[in-house]
Amino acid sequence: MLKPFIPDRTIRSRPSDAVIRAVVASARNVTDARGIGAERTATTLYPGQQGVIDIITKGTVTPTTSSADLTRQAITDLLINAGGATSGLAQRALSLQFDGTQSILIPTLAASGDHATFVAEAGTIPIRQLAIDGALITPFKLACAFLLTRELIEGSPINAEQVIRALINRSIALGWDTAVLSADAATALRPAGVLNGIAALPATAGGGQVAAVTDLAALAAAVGPVAGSQLAFVCSLSSAIKIAAYVPSLAFPVLVSAAVDDDTVIAIAVGAFATAANPEISVDVSREAVVHAEDTTPLAIGTAGNPNAIAAPARSLWQTDTLGIRLTMRLSWALCASGAVAWTENITW
Repeated sequence: MLKPFIPDRTIRSRPSDAVIRAVVASARNVTDARGIGAERTATTLYPGQQGVIDIITKGTVTPTTSSADLTRQAITDLLINAGGATSGLAQRALSLQFDGTQSILIPTLAASGDHATFVAEAGTIPIRQLAIDGALITPFKLACAFLLTRELIEGSPINAEQVIRALINRSIALGWDTAVLSADAATALRPAGVLNGIAALPATAGGGQVAAVTDLAALAAAVGPVAGSQLAFVCSLSSAIKIAAYVPSLAFPVLVSAAVDDDTVIAIAVGAFATAANPEISVDVSREAVVHAEDTTPLAIGTAGNPNAIAAPARSLWQTDTLGIRLTMRLSWALCASGAVAWTENITW
């Protein structure tokens, strides 16, 4: 019999707990022979937590409902606290919601001190025309999937929550960073990386503190007209440690990403970086599927040909008493101004 899980009230609740607990409840329902349904399982495990029910029932059909608000908060919190550099950027960036729309056009306006001016009483106020050919953000499908044992799901709910949160955070953090912090062109699957079409600035020779400060100053100068004081550096962990040692009083955040090479540093005008998400996340659980256990180039289980191709290694969830968890959401990003990103590679420090 399922018993209510009463969270420790000394632990601060987060909006994204609704997503994690929706996964736990959906997985618990699959292992429950009574088949009472994920919604009822969630009600039993997490009484009074409407956000969990909304995730399970996809209570965001009408974007103006309170259900949409709870789900929107949960998804936003999940994304900005995943732990990657892009999550750190999203905390500071322009954050938008698709809310059923197929695209969002962000007008652009070049930075200028003339855009807000002092005028005389009854004087004519200048009106600036925004560029209507600004950044267009369209939603793309972000998905992650992983396997868990039945024993973990049927054990302590808090253990299951901690493991699932760690898996989701790691998946989103590195997957999002890999796509965003790249020089890859846009495809039918995702937007272009922020480095696409931008030439790297030459690195300073000689190494040491002088080279580090010179490189950081050059990057800041390149994006300064767009960034103002809203600037962030992105680099690997080893480079971040060196920056902290060489410039201990640096006034701008340094975001760490495993997707950035050790010899590369990126500067981004965070106010010109925009993200957009659909306020709905799909949670699916199976214990009977056969999956191709491959996280780089997954294939169909069987492909007709000459000869026929069989994906390997394949895993039967039923035979191995495991559960497959799959989450999908709609997400996108864009740069809203030219000159918002600069980067250098082959640093010598």
